[in-house]
This record gives sequence, structure tokens and C-alpha cells, in this order.
Amino acid sequence: MVLKTSRREKGLSVHNRRRGAVKMDYIFGGALGAVILGAMVLAVVYGLGSRRPDKANIDYHYKCDKCGEEFVTKEAPVVPKNDPRSIAPKPIDCPKCGAKASAYVMAECPKCHKYFVLPSTKNPAAVMMGQIKDLCPNCGLDYREWQSEETKKARRERIGG
Repeated sequence: MVLKTSRREKGLSVHNRRRGAVKMDYIFGGALGAVILGAMVLAVVYGLGSRRPDKANIDYHYKCDKCGEEFVTKEAPVVPKNDPRSIAPKPIDCPKCGAKASAYVMAECPKCHKYFVLPSTKNPAAVMMGQIKDLCPNCGLDYREWQSEETKKARRERIGG
């Protein structure tokens, strides 16, 4: 009579064979996780994918409404986030005359490269309703129209057409 040995006695159970495969799954999963984590660290350290300039290196031009003084500072314009109706940056204090909230940020005209205060900075509602336009006082360029065309051009370049 031949004695049959069970799989369990031979150590070839399905569970034992699968145990090695499970260990490999953990090893491959850990390696994949390490690669993804490394890529994320590199992206953060080297700023991959970021096209925004460093705000600390940007000079902002302001003009005071009270004394007419033009000055340059590193202080970035602040757009209030708690008021959904406000779309214009808040004015800052003038360092020359000391007037509170009287200096407005200026924009550089892309055509003549001179700085001017956009009318929409002082009265955004009038520009939105079409009562006044953001025109350069030196060359007459419509700033909003130029900005719209540049946005459309950039979108076409991204799409590739």
C-alpha cells in the first residue's frame, strides 16, 4: 500500500507558495513608492514645472495720488481676498508725504515702456461697465485689449495651433 503524503506535509501548500510572491509585491511596492517620493522631492527642491518668477526680485512701481511722487519698492500689491467685489489692488502709504492708502501700483505699457496708473486700479467698476478704458496716457494703447490678445496668443501656443 502506498501512503499518500498531503501537500501540507510536503510544505507545498498554496499559502506557502504565495508567501514568496507577497514578499515580492511588498518589495516592488516599496521601490515604486521610493521612486515617486524621490521625484516629488526633486520637483520641490528644483522647482520643476514652476514658471512663476521669484516675487522677491520684482520691483513694483507706485504713484502717490496726493503728492504725485513715483517710487519703486519690493512691496507687492495686495488684492483683498475677503471682499469678492474687490478686484483691484489696495493702495499703500506714500513714503514721501506720509498719506495713508494713496499710492497706487503702476503698470508698464508694453508698447512705449512707460509706467502709468491704470484707471481700473482706482475705479474698477467703471472699467467693468465700459465707462472708461485702461489707456496708456503716452501712446494710447488699450491695456485690457492688449492683455486679452496676449492671453489668446499664449493659449494658441500652448495648444499648438
